[in-house]
Amino acid sequence: MAASFANAQTLPVPERGKSYVVRDLSGKAIERLVSENAQFRIVAAPGQERRTGWAKRRGTQLVFYDEAGRVTGAARQELLPPDAPISAMATVRDPLGNPIGFLTRY
Repeated sequence: MAASFANAQTLPVPERGKSYVVRDLSGKAIERLVSENAQFRIVAAPGQERRTGWAKRRGTQLVFYDEAGRVTGAARQELLPPDAPISAMATVRDPLGNPIGFLTRY
C-alpha cells in the first residue's frame, strides 16, 4: 500500500480574477465563486447566475456570507484529509465547524 500525504493549498485571492467551485463531500458542485472587486460573488451552481451571497478574505479565512450578511461558512488553510480531491484547496466548514465540502479550482 502506498503512503498517502495530507496536503494544504493557499486560499484564493479575489484580485487575481479567477473562479472557484465549492463541492459537497460527494464531489458535486454546489456553488461557484466568481471574482468581483475585492470579494467573490457566490452563485448557486455552475451554469446558474443567481447570486446567493459573497465571500471575503478575513485574515487567514475565506468567509462565506448569505445575501442578508449572515456567515454561512468559512474556509481556511489547513491540512486536508488524505482522501480529499486532488484539486481541493481547502475544506469549507459551516459556522459550527462541521465540514460541508471542499473549495476547488473552477
